[in-house]
Amino acid sequence: MSHNITDIELQEIVQHRPAGESEKEIGSSFFRGDTCNFNPYKTDFANPDFLENFVLQGWLPERPFLNSRTRITAFGSCFAAHLVNYLRQIGYDVARDRHPEIYISSMGEGLVNTYALRQQFEWALEDLEPPENLWYGFRAEEFGYRPEIKERTRKVFLETDFFVITLGLSEVWYDEKTGGVFWRAVPMRLYDPSRHRFRVCSFDETKQNIRRICELIFKHSPQARVLFTLSPIPLAATFRPVSSMTANSASKSILRAALDEFLGENSEILNKKIFYLPSYEIFNELFPNKFTDDNRHPSDDLILFFLKLFEAIYCETPLSLDDVGSLFRETREKNIASLSGAAGSEKPSPLQKSLDVEERVRAVIARLFELSPEEAKGQLRIGNPPRWDSIGHLELLVGIEEEFGIRFPTYEIAGLNTVEAISEAVRAQNGHQSG
Repeated sequence: MSHNITDIELQEIVQHRPAGESEKEIGSSFFRGDTCNFNPYKTDFANPDFLENFVLQGWLPERPFLNSRTRITAFGSCFAAHLVNYLRQIGYDVARDRHPEIYISSMGEGLVNTYALRQQFEWALEDLEPPENLWYGFRAEEFGYRPEIKERTRKVFLETDFFVITLGLSEVWYDEKTGGVFWRAVPMRLYDPSRHRFRVCSFDETKQNIRRICELIFKHSPQARVLFTLSPIPLAATFRPVSSMTANSASKSILRAALDEFLGENSEILNKKIFYLPSYEIFNELFPNKFTDDNRHPSDDLILFFLKLFEAIYCETPLSLDDVGSLFRETREKNIASLSGAAGSEKPSPLQKSLDVEERVRAVIARLFELSPEEAKGQLRIGNPPRWDSIGHLELLVGIEEEFGIRFPTYEIAGLNTVEAISEAVRAQNGHQSG
């Protein structure tokens, strides 16, 4: 390997071209060790081996090992919910299909801090219950320590071959009297300022929770393997007296650093029994226009790329990393173009606008009620699918409001009981009624 050396000011600059990469310039003053992996130059993104060289290096298993017979359990953050839905679509065995009633299925995307995740394993596998009920759902509904749910959760854990655990945030609410940590926040009706407190989990306790989760899995399910990911979705808000952006940076950094140190301490089983898929880095480093208008949730094409990447790495399917590399370059090109409005710059017709509204409404319904693409095309109304009940209806309308940036008048809510009615109401608010 030849080095072209040039004197620039006070230090020597080395031009070095690693195999398959753009030429790099580095100072030659310091020894850089036997391993030196460069950050990509912008020209490197077009490299066919970009993902392997700059994103996945050090994190790949020897070969894919998941198939339709592998029992998979994924939870923690709404990012895990995307993965569950995708694996279901390609015919894989996911715990949510077998036991939708257990909490890691019905509230899996709401278990986003490491204590909430640890509690599920200790409760189901070691019969350890939190001192008082700390488990509340998205609508502040209570989830009790029901023995039948515990036993079914234990059964799922013991049967699982592959866990996917997504870490979400470091900020927690806790009960100062008992030390117990809530799943999410404290319900308004139960908030007691004399005992309920907020804090940010430390690096040490985060790493301890991750270690404890793995200890419990390998103790009770020695055949299992565990994949960790870190959700790229930022905080919606912080309860700290600082900006949400800076709080989110600290929250994610704690999780990522604790996970990295844990993986480093267990290097002998890394990529064999424990794995890391760099979802956080993929969304934050590879796509300049990574979020939709809410500035929190990735667009569908980026999510699809990520799910295809998961399949190529871990699943025994014909999809290869070369295939996903081509998809990455195409997706990134469109993503960059979207910043300048070059992508889809043609003005849609009124008919196309009308169709887009209904498609987006159906997409929200499919995402919320976990419908397959075919199911989402059917005649959907309250009661069909079954999860679209009175409570699900309110959750759906909140999702529609967030999707379109609108608010439905209270008097209108009762009549929004079909896809068509919701779509028409959206069009009316957006000023392009049909007909």
